[in-house]
Amino acid sequence: MSFTLTRQCRPSVFRFHALRAFHSTPKASRLGLPARNASSSNFVKVAAATSLGVGLSFTTKPTIYCDGEALPKSQVYLPDLPPPPASSLSLYELGFGTVAGLCAGVFVKKGAKALAVVLGGVFVLLQYMASTSVVRIDWGRVSSRFGEMFYRRDGTGTKKPPTVSSIWNTLIDFLTADFQPRASFIVGFALGIRVG
Repeated sequence: MSFTLTRQCRPSVFRFHALRAFHSTPKASRLGLPARNASSSNFVKVAAATSLGVGLSFTTKPTIYCDGEALPKSQVYLPDLPPPPASSLSLYELGFGTVAGLCAGVFVKKGAKALAVVLGGVFVLLQYMASTSVVRIDWGRVSSRFGEMFYRRDGTGTKKPPTVSSIWNTLIDFLTADFQPRASFIVGFALGIRVG
């Protein structure tokens, strides 16, 4: 870096510009050393801080105490307890009620699907015919007929729509009327609805 002094400059202005130029240059170039990159000095600082942190973490390592050796699997269960009870439902020994319930459950589920397909098809066909003005359908009257058939009156005399539990109870009462193995039939029926 070279400085030239012109005759028009005063010495105080020259000193100001020279000091400003001196302080704006890196320290390494003022001393004649090769200039270092700022990112490499940051890397050295980060590496030093990381090394210090890791070194301190080894000096403050917690002590781990073991309670004892683990027991083998054979000693985990207490030998003086009785074995767990066997299941009362044997899949290989199905009674008549369970088999009848299983078959009835499959039949009801398949029949309900077929009935839903038929009733849905009839509804779509009627809607199509009504949209093309072939027939005229009074849906209010159809709804009142549905209410007369399926709604039940409670103790106060108000009509209540059917619920899932009321339909289930009516169906079970119908299927198990005068049928002795009622409990095994209900189990088989629920299994048949699940399987079917």
